[in-house]
Amino acid sequence: MSRGALDARSMRFGDRAQIVPLLAVSALLALTAWGLGTFVTRLGASATGELALDQYLSQHRDFPLSELALVIDALLGASVAPIVLVAVAVVVAKVWHWLAGLVLFVATGADWVAAAIGKLLVHRSRPPGPLLHALVTETAPDSYPSGHTAFAAGLLASAVLVSYMYGRSMVATAVLGLPAVLVVAVSRLYLGVHYLADVVGSCLVAAAATCAVVALYNASWRVYRRWEARLLERAEGHEERSPSLMGATETSISASRGGEL
Repeated sequence: MSRGALDARSMRFGDRAQIVPLLAVSALLALTAWGLGTFVTRLGASATGELALDQYLSQHRDFPLSELALVIDALLGASVAPIVLVAVAVVVAKVWHWLAGLVLFVATGADWVAAAIGKLLVHRSRPPGPLLHALVTETAPDSYPSGHTAFAAGLLASAVLVSYMYGRSMVATAVLGLPAVLVVAVSRLYLGVHYLADVVGSCLVAAAATCAVVALYNASWRVYRRWEARLLERAEGHEERSPSLMGATETSISASRGGEL
């Protein structure tokens, strides 16, 4: 497919009848994410074994992996991640089409915002930094879900959508992107700033937000098609009422084209 060309699927993701099921799946995933966060928060990281896992990782750090985790922390942090997202969206828009870039930007941004809302709802405390010798200081009670992991998972989900829009292999995109999401998730535990459930919940939140975005996109496309159909009907009615004007316009256009030749 040439650059800028729009596949039929670029306008909508699947049939319009999928809007309600997609919203239902989104709600189910969101409730599951909220339930998981509430459960582990009330039970405690010691009881779930998450604290023991973080302790094990903190005792087996090495310099290269620590530096990689710190780089990921900086790139996907609240101050730099928006710049990264805009840059990726612009590249996608330049390489494929502006609509693809817009979809990627909106879907990934929605996933990130959903994670921020989840943090406010669950209000889970961060892992104990001194005990884990955390490499990054985080003290706010916003451990669940992980924003960094949600951003990575959301970006992957958006890339899969764009692949679908342009007839590319969604499986290949997912296979290439999943290791990157896994690395980001493990890096959050490795730094001592998140628990296991935090990164798992991030993926649930990202999936829920992505389903909601796709459903709303389909709904907006349906509204657009109705609006377009009404405009066409009005234009056809106008043509029927003024045939002489249309004939004169066509004659003028033909004459001008003849002059160009």
